[in-house]
Amino acid sequence: MSAVSLTEAAPNRGGFVAPGGTMTNPILLDIEPAAGELGVSRSTMYKLLNDGAIRSVHIGRRRLIERDELVRFVGEIREGGDPR
Repeated sequence: MSAVSLTEAAPNRGGFVAPGGTMTNPILLDIEPAAGELGVSRSTMYKLLNDGAIRSVHIGRRRLIERDELVRFVGEIREGGDPR
């Protein structure tokens, strides 16, 4: 497997499409793709972030959410616990 440079990959909703057309599975998601993963609006995602129910990281000026954090959040809801 050869490395793909950023100039070879095309951005696509928080991930990258490799030269063979394969979509990678990003570890960090922008707000809109993360909201889409949960099936909520961008406004609701910001509310969850601001309430501390979902944790995020900052890289530069970007606020990103780990895919595993979304899984943790859903697990907390499923078990009836407080997701904070």
